[in-house]
Amino acid sequence: LTEYAESLRPKKVLWVYYENDLDNLNSEKSIPILMQYLEDNFSQHLMDRQEEINRELKELLDRHRLLSKTRLLRLSAIRAKIRKLIFSGPPDYMQNTSATIDPLFSKILTKAKERTEAWGGELYFIYLPSFAYFTEPINDDLYRKKSEVIELVKNLSIPVIDIYHEVFSDHPDPLSLFPLRMGGHYNAEGYSKVAKAIVSSIGEQIK
Repeated sequence: LTEYAESLRPKKVLWVYYENDLDNLNSEKSIPILMQYLEDNFSQHLMDRQEEINRELKELLDRHRLLSKTRLLRLSAIRAKIRKLIFSGPPDYMQNTSATIDPLFSKILTKAKERTEAWGGELYFIYLPSFAYFTEPINDDLYRKKSEVIELVKNLSIPVIDIYHEVFSDHPDPLSLFPLRMGGHYNAEGYSKVAKAIVSSIGEQIK
């Protein structure tokens, strides 16, 4: 948002939230340079440093090239990953129903909303459901503190688009929107439906 959106000044900014984001925040808040983005005037001016970024990325890829050739691309490793997904069920973070909402989450959203509105834009909060919704006996409102997260966002006067209700709840076969009907990100069809739902919801809210 700071490094790229502020210079582009988009009219609509989509904050896409997945249900492990609170877990990620617990680790990301320990990274000093990320926390500096809460300061109003902090920037690394990344748009002006693309050549430097490209060099860093190339060095990173070079360091991992040997690992990719010897392990990650082996058919046996791929089969092992698939077996783990099939027999072990959803990852632990998807089964966890006790994640806490760090006050930092509200602070970050507040800053994002202020910065977006400063150039005349509007921030939307997009809630993405995880695979566990369709394979585990869970409560839609309680799982991963969903109702608390959405209430917090609404209290900040940020419009919420709940993709579970917009796309998945009435779909005759929601698992078909995941690759190989297994946990992880959505497949191409799933993301297509999500994108269309977002555009439609924003259009309705504008009316």
